[in-house]
Amino acid sequence: MAIPHLQSGDKTQLCPAADNAAPIATRALFKTPAMEAMLLNLPAGKHIAEHQVAGPITLQCLSGTASIEAVNTRKELRAGELMFLEAGAPHAVYAQSDCSLLVTIALNAAG
Repeated sequence: MAIPHLQSGDKTQLCPAADNAAPIATRALFKTPAMEAMLLNLPAGKHIAEHQVAGPITLQCLSGTASIEAVNTRKELRAGELMFLEAGAPHAVYAQSDCSLLVTIALNAAG
């Protein structure tokens, strides 16, 4: 089964409405030959083991706090902050609190 992605001109909700208690599910947002974007929602205490991706990546914290282990250091990423990692950089994600991250990956990066 194909993963549903946004089409050009589509929009989606990234953050739950203030009066909506249900969290938005982790999901793929869109994928083109050049880039991919996904919404990653993690409950406090959840982690994603160290991994790497072929292209450059950004992690933008929309809510909560995540701890990102990369480039031989561990840094907290809070709502409103963005982290950039170069292609192939090993990284792990730890949810310090319930958090939501917008992740983008350049898929067809020259280099």
